[in-house]
Amino acid sequence: MGFNAIESIPREIWKATSLESLDLQQNRVHEMHVAEEDMNHLTRFTGLLLHSNSLTSVPSEISALMQLRILTLNSNQITEIPSELMKLTNLMELSFSRNPCSIPVEVFTLEKLTRLGCGGCGVALTQISTSIGK
Repeated sequence: MGFNAIESIPREIWKATSLESLDLQQNRVHEMHVAEEDMNHLTRFTGLLLHSNSLTSVPSEISALMQLRILTLNSNQITEIPSELMKLTNLMELSFSRNPCSIPVEVFTLEKLTRLGCGGCGVALTQISTSIGK
């Protein structure tokens, strides 16, 4: 569903019990309708691609997607990465480059994280180096 003019993610989409990934890159998404109880049954959901949209926030309810491995949020208008996302212990790729936000220090506790994209976020290298391994 990428490369369309989608502006909103309806709550109903999270009720698709066999959903494994959702690619909504390069749309006009500015809001996500989501409830944690809708996410709990998505036990095979591993990828959420939301880069190049108009999001200003990330719903903390996404933290209920316990099998999530890839989360791309590049090129939005996100001002804060919710610390609840650090509950996603299977996350291997987190990318939020080109957003007006900073890295939550907790991101360095994600043991399976192999790729972190944060270019263009105004992140200080000292913030990263003093946080790694804690």
